Amino acid sequence: MEAAPPSYEKATLTDPWNLIARYVHSNDLCSATLVCSRWHTTFAPHLWGNPASHFGIENDRVYVALTRFKRTLRYARLLVRAMTHTLHLPPAHAEIYNGPHAEWLRDILERLPNLQSLIVRGLPFFDHSALQALKYKAPKREESQPPSGSIELQASAGYAFESSITSFIPSFGLRLLDASRCSNVTSTGLALAIQRFETLLYLDLSFTYPAQDVSVLSSLRRLHGLQVLKLRGVCLSDTGVDVLADSIGIRVRSLDLRDNRLSDRGVRTLLENCFISAQPEPAGGRSPTLLPHLGAEMLDVYQGEDYEGYLRKTFTGSFVSRLAIEDVTEGGITHLYIAGNEISAEGASRLIRSGRLHVLDLASVANGLGGRDSLKRSQSGTSEAIVPGVEKLTPVLFKHAGENLTFLRVDHSLVTRDAPRKGSVFAPTCVESLSSDFGQSSLLSPVSAMDEGSMNGTIDMIPVALKKRSLPMHKQGLITRCLPVVKDTHRL
Repeated sequence: MEAAPPSYEKATLTDPWNLIARYVHSNDLCSATLVCSRWHTTFAPHLWGNPASHFGIENDRVYVALTRFKRTLRYARLLVRAMTHTLHLPPAHAEIYNGPHAEWLRDILERLPNLQSLIVRGLPFFDHSALQALKYKAPKREESQPPSGSIELQASAGYAFESSITSFIPSFGLRLLDASRCSNVTSTGLALAIQRFETLLYLDLSFTYPAQDVSVLSSLRRLHGLQVLKLRGVCLSDTGVDVLADSIGIRVRSLDLRDNRLSDRGVRTLLENCFISAQPEPAGGRSPTLLPHLGAEMLDVYQGEDYEGYLRKTFTGSFVSRLAIEDVTEGGITHLYIAGNEISAEGASRLIRSGRLHVLDLASVANGLGGRDSLKRSQSGTSEAIVPGVEKLTPVLFKHAGENLTFLRVDHSLVTRDAPRKGSVFAPTCVESLSSDFGQSSLLSPVSAMDEGSMNGTIDMIPVALKKRSLPMHKQGLITRCLPVVKDTHRL
């Protein structure tokens, strides 16, 4: 959904050739663009919109096609090169050729003025040399001139040549960058590249380990329009989260920090810097502040689990001038993926109680205070009570997750184990004895996220299907209210 709707003529006009073009083979597309000007207008966007989709997937073919594509860009008209909105390069290896020249990325970005999506996931020659080359303009070279006999239109070279290699270039207009699993980049190169991509709205650096460096995290403050940030599996620690939270503030709406080394301290940092105070919303979860900007249909997409997928599909499918969500005031994190970290039940409960999350990927809580199983077996075979695990979140979800939360991924013990009840060792009267046993292993009190009344609440209205599952009564009450938000591999 763009900020400005299309004209009536554009919205109602259907070109049959445009419907056919998506099914035409790459070689035939090249021939069709040469038939006449009308066919060129129809078929060229399908050929040049995402040119790398025609490269194939085999290592040799991808590298050879990329080399030819670079050569073609030297003499292709600006009108044609401006049709490219996405460049999705397959993760092909080119060791046998010693890889392309270090300037390959700079040359492509400079000659594709309207490129909005760059996907280089796992590409080995998206490396330090390629990123360092973004720092300078290309020097004037003989081979950069159009071939003899060709007609070069005014300004179709794509950039102005400079006599000195020390001349800096302006930022590129990328909106989406997927540089996940890029093993050959460095923190210096990534920090430099981020400075050249100041218009990014979607950034994926998952499993690209140099992304945990302070220089990279600090450079994120330059991305003023960033909405989606993915830093999964980069060994990020709580210290790194301190820098990250200070850099992104409340601009980022979707944050992926799965499979890192975070604890409750990192959760507290995010809550203090990247969340805003919850605002009361009417029944149904329709935000009065977002509805005028987005409309009912787009609001459902924004608050749903497929928000990232929608943005990715939008930016890689066609040109987008501006999304309506970009005009909404900064609202802090609403989609948080934090599974695979050392987060206890107390840290998870604080996230739920914030009242700001629409999507929460929590999976299982960590081992520690509030993160252990409810019972353990001693050497004598008797059961000994210890601090509860994720099942402790049952009353918290019942009280705080009914309105805003639309997607929850959590361990199945949430519905298969009992929550702490009045009279147990986890009731408020027993907190002092617990603190002496466990020391300072958690930032939060074992019962800080729940009150006595919520731990004892039950609901008489239970779905028939759930009665047959023999779940505890208070768990059935939770499911009655929050069933649409509980999703997991465990089938009820």
